[in-house]
Amino acid sequence: MNLGYFENTMIITVKGPLQKDRLGRTLPHEHVIETAPGFEDLFPEINHRNTVLEKAKKEFGELYELGIKSVVDTTTYDIGRDPEFLLALSEASGVNIICSTGCYFQITPAFSNQSEIEITKLFIREIEHGIGTSGIKPGVIKVATGSEGFTDITHKMFRAASKAHLETGIPITTHTWAQGETGLGQLEIFDGFGIDLSNVCIGHSDDSKDIKYLKKLCDSGAFVAFDKLYPIDRHGESPNIETRVENLAILIESGYSHCLFMSHDWSIYAPAFWPEMEEADRKKQNPYGYKFISMRVVPDLLDRSVEQQTIDQIMINNPAEFLNISK
Repeated sequence: MNLGYFENTMIITVKGPLQKDRLGRTLPHEHVIETAPGFEDLFPEINHRNTVLEKAKKEFGELYELGIKSVVDTTTYDIGRDPEFLLALSEASGVNIICSTGCYFQITPAFSNQSEIEITKLFIREIEHGIGTSGIKPGVIKVATGSEGFTDITHKMFRAASKAHLETGIPITTHTWAQGETGLGQLEIFDGFGIDLSNVCIGHSDDSKDIKYLKKLCDSGAFVAFDKLYPIDRHGESPNIETRVENLAILIESGYSHCLFMSHDWSIYAPAFWPEMEEADRKKQNPYGYKFISMRVVPDLLDRSVEQQTIDQIMINNPAEFLNISK
């Protein structure tokens, strides 16, 4: 592992290195603005960057006052990652923000047609030298699989992410199709590269109702994210918020608090995923936004006799351990 810039540092935020014990209560899978590459300049009428930034400053300021000190923004280049936006938000709100390299599903052909070696180099270059000309360095690598499973392109991205992690130590966080148990396939790839799975977070695991599957993930040594914890009408086999919290409580009771995360996968403005009417309905169903876990899920867990110390393990200790690159 070539620590280079990161030697003697721990967690990489948009403002620079942060000591592990200063991370605090953390939401490890969120977004703020999700559009598409270049929209800030090409289509400002769609992007609404300044308006969203002002809303975000208000919401993140309230989040900070509620006790949330850090947020991982898992927005990648292909859904409009904007590191300067996140830096301005962090400076205004006081919330530490960790941004991402890697990619989601909306990968442009000009990127996906590159070789695995070249994509690995691009991830490493962003980690070591910063995103574009911003100088802002990512603290996580994001990769994704969906309902179609592993394609040639997603395999390439996972291999590149694995190699970039081994070179830099930056942890890997994923998007999964939990109903298809794609988290297990992701772990197989990472394990094949000899990655210490404590450097991996399997995302959106709470989309599965299957406790056996969830326990398999927990037993792997990876972190397992319950990161869609907010109320919304779910479709198909996706569990509602009550089932998600129930399953989380079952895993805690089963002794897995050491490897669990809680987050929302929330955003303030996301035309990449939500048409205008659906966006309005989503916010109507969850008026708490990024505060839902603090305001509703944590009290629910306490009512179920989960100890505050256990909640702190999940929201403070686990994210700090995962994001720490000096392990």
